[in-house]
This record gives sequence, structure tokens and C-alpha cells, in this order.
Amino acid sequence: SVGDAAPRPSQRRIALLAGDETSALAQAVLSRHSDAQVHRLSLTDPELEHRVAELDPAVPLDRVYVLAEDDSGPVEARARLGLPVVRALRVLASGRHACRELDLVLLTVDGHQRRADDAITPASSQLFGLQRALGREHKSWSVRCIDLAGADLMAAPAATLLHRALALPRDPDGREVVLRDGRAWVLQLEAIPAAVDPTP
Repeated sequence: SVGDAAPRPSQRRIALLAGDETSALAQAVLSRHSDAQVHRLSLTDPELEHRVAELDPAVPLDRVYVLAEDDSGPVEARARLGLPVVRALRVLASGRHACRELDLVLLTVDGHQRRADDAITPASSQLFGLQRALGREHKSWSVRCIDLAGADLMAAPAATLLHRALALPRDPDGREVVLRDGRAWVLQLEAIPAAVDPTP
């Protein structure tokens, strides 16, 4: 829901886009910003675009969180996660925030595999391209995507993982950062030797 109370002059203004506000990760975000004015926006709200447009354009947001937690199939997740996020951020980017400084944090879960037997949730990966595009198109925005492990969220407090994720430096090439077991990784291409043709 959109907060009604006007923020104090020194109060930070945060927007939280999540499919489930009761998840441990969402609660960790709310706890971290307990002294801020937090606008909670549900990705399942059919009026999400309208809710985003309702945010007072005269008072800039400091940070926007997008929590991509969805373990449904790719088709369902596209409707429940991918499209709502794209539409919400499109509204934000078409208004006054387009040229303002904004910290956009996308938190995905199991979008990458560090090992072949790691769990993977394809729903998260649909946001990777989006965050790269936003980073290129909006130079005043600081866009970062941190992929967490579902196993880590079950083994450690969500607040601890959130703290570690936000402490990571933004990747200069706009790549998503994979956080596993307290270590950060990025995906990159490596050149391999060309195969030698044995025929004369």
C-alpha cells in the first residue's frame, strides 16, 4: 500500500515491490528501514501501475527494492513477477525519477547456478536483462542485482543476507552478482582454445 503520511524533511523514502510482504526477505527490508517512509507495493496488485504513479513525484525516492521471489513455473512467473516489475519500473522511469538519482536494488533467488547441482529458479533470470537495460538507459540510477541462494535464506537470518548483499560493490559492467556462502561471484565469458582439426 502507498504510505499517506508525508515524510519528514530528513526521512528517507523507500519503495518495496514484493510478491509476498510476509516473506523473511521482505520483513528484513522493512526492519532495516524502520525509520524511513516505506511504500509497500504488491506485485500481485492489479492496480500496481496506478499505485506507482500515485507516488508523490515532488518528493524523490531514495531507493527502490524489487524482491523477485517466485518458485512457480516460467509461464506463471512471467505473469506474476516479470511483467508486473517491468510495468512498474516503466511507470517510474517515465516520470520525474527518470533523471533523478535513484538506488534500484533487485534481489533474486536461485537465478544462477554456481555448481551444477545447485537449485535454479528460472523466474529470477528474466529480470537480469531488465536491470542491465535500466542501468544503461538511466545514468543517474544506481542499478544492482544480487542473486541470493534459497538454501542460504533458510540457513541464515534474512537480515544478515540482506546486509551482506547491500555491502557488495556494484558491478562496474552492470552484471548481476551471485552471493553464495558469504562469497560474491559474477558470470563472465572466457575464451577457449579453438579445436584443432586433425585432418591435413
